Amino acid sequence: MTPLVRFALAWLAGLLAAMAWLPDTWPAWPPLVLAVAVPITCAAVRAAVAARRRASGSSNPARRIAPG
Repeated sequence: MTPLVRFALAWLAGLLAAMAWLPDTWPAWPPLVLAVAVPITCAAVRAAVAARRRASGSSNPARRIAPG
């Protein structure tokens, strides 16, 4: 798992923990999670996957060889 993916998952986990600590504001949280956290997390995962593909050296997935 790349550092960017780890950061995205930790950020999302932190947001969920904040939701648990602030139950009285619960009605405001679901739109925030859907509008902010999910797109940011998805973008971070997509960027990490794209960086890994670029690092492998081949644009053809069938010819891509994992390093090591």
